Amino acid sequence: MQPSSGGPLTSADYERVLGVLGECGRTRSLRAFRETLIESLASHLGYRHASLLLGPTRNLIFQDGGALTLGRPGRMVPSYIEHYHRWDPLQQLVARRGVPPAGRTLVLDQTLPYLTAENRMFLDQHLYKGGFHAVLCTEVAGDAVHIGMCLFHEQESAFGRRDIAVVQRLGPLLTRQAELVTQLPQPPEWTARLTRREAEVARLVGHGCTNQEISAKLYITIDTVKKHVKASCLKANAANRAALAAKMAAVAPGLHPG
Repeated sequence: MQPSSGGPLTSADYERVLGVLGECGRTRSLRAFRETLIESLASHLGYRHASLLLGPTRNLIFQDGGALTLGRPGRMVPSYIEHYHRWDPLQQLVARRGVPPAGRTLVLDQTLPYLTAENRMFLDQHLYKGGFHAVLCTEVAGDAVHIGMCLFHEQESAFGRRDIAVVQRLGPLLTRQAELVTQLPQPPEWTARLTRREAEVARLVGHGCTNQEISAKLYITIDTVKKHVKASCLKANAANRAALAAKMAAVAPGLHPG
C-alpha cells in the first residue's frame, strides 16, 4: 500500500491489514513479534521506511535497545533515542494530549502550526537531514506493552486518510497480540543469539532431521548445515548434536527463527 490521500479502507486494504495481524499472531516471543511486524509493514502494506519501538511504558520505549527499522531510518534511530526524541513535535504533541488506551495517531502536518525552536531543530537536523519530509506515527498503550510505530516518506504530506486508518486499526490489535505474547512461556536467553538461519537449522535438528534432510528443506549445502549446527551448539552450550536436539525439542514451540 502506497501512501495515499484516499478515504475509507477497501476490502483489499483490510486483507493486507489482516495479513499483518495473521503473521504477527503466529509469533511466540516479543523478539519474533518485532521482527515479523517490521517486515510485514513492507511485505503486506508496502511501506518502505519505518521504525518500531516497544516497551513496558511510554517513557521506556525510548530506552528500547531492540528498536527495529525498515529502510533508511536505521541510520537515524540511535541519535533519535539518545537525543532527538525530546524535541520530536509528534512525540511532544502526544505527550501533551496524553495517550489513552486507544492510542494516538498523528501526522507531521498536524504539528507544524505549533512548532517550537527545538522542534524546528529536530526537523532540520534530524528528519530533513535524513531525507524525510513526512511522518505518520501511532502510539498505543497496553497493560504490559507500549508500541510506538512510525512510517516515513520523502515527500511532504505523503500520508493521507487511508494510511491513518490503517495504523489506527493496526495499533490496538497489535498491542493486544504483543500482550498475549508476553504471557506465553518464553524461550531461553540463548535462543535470542541464534541468527535466523541458525534457528531454522536448530529447529529442524530438534525435529530429528538429518543434515541431508535439512539441506534439502532449506536449499543450503550440507557443509552450511554443519556450520550452523556447530554455531548453534556453541550458543546453546550443547556438547553435541543430540544435546542440541534435546534442547530444541523443549523450546521449539516458543522459538521463532530470528
